[in-house]
Amino acid sequence: MFGPDICGYSTKKVHVIFTYKGKNLLIKKEIKCKDDEFTHLYTLILNPDNTYEVRIDTEKVESGKLEEDWDFTVPKRIPDPNANKPPPQSIFCSCLTEN
Repeated sequence: MFGPDICGYSTKKVHVIFTYKGKNLLIKKEIKCKDDEFTHLYTLILNPDNTYEVRIDTEKVESGKLEEDWDFTVPKRIPDPNANKPPPQSIFCSCLTEN
């Protein structure tokens, strides 16, 4: 799904939603839409190198990589909730001590 969403005074954004494996994936970025009395042309360009552009009235307002701006795949690094930070190491230099 792609296009502007203007609801009252608070919601004025462009939706870019893909359906992947039965789930609707929303873009992570906030894209503001035009809110005036004129008609506007909204364009979504998907490139073969997995990049995209969102244009409003032929002007580029957002661009990026599909894998960075949507959660299509599992994150490359999953945080371990059981991991602990190592204790801080004290730095001792014998050249700074007085005899």
